[in-house]
Amino acid sequence: RIMADDNNGALWSLPKGVDPGKIPVVDIVGDKLQALVKKYAANYKESMLSPTEQAAIKKAFDEKQYWLANLLKAQAKGRIIERQVRDEAKITKELSHLDWRSKGIDITDPKTGITYDVMSDSDNNIRTHVMRMPNTIWRLITF
Repeated sequence: RIMADDNNGALWSLPKGVDPGKIPVVDIVGDKLQALVKKYAANYKESMLSPTEQAAIKKAFDEKQYWLANLLKAQAKGRIIERQVRDEAKITKELSHLDWRSKGIDITDPKTGITYDVMSDSDNNIRTHVMRMPNTIWRLITF
């Protein structure tokens, strides 16, 4: 289930039966990650797509598979934004200690154990992520 933090609007995925009191009252790292994601999402342009990504999207459109073209665009945008956030986090004092993964939970703060996932805030994408990781408390870092 998804819980919204009343203090800052942060979204958290909480497994069934887990006390909402497990959500940290203060999450400075998550707030900094969310700010970076918003910054890079605001600056995103489709011209940032690789030639391979552009070709795959064009092929899907040409084949009238619009749902696939839109999915490929959203996935590519997510990869680009996540890469930009990761690159900046690595050189930012308060974020340089984070562990990044390419599968499952994107980010773990080894100091606190808090986990984060960067994603688009579409209902379908959120639902998919929550179903894939139902037994973990994690913060949604959305764009």
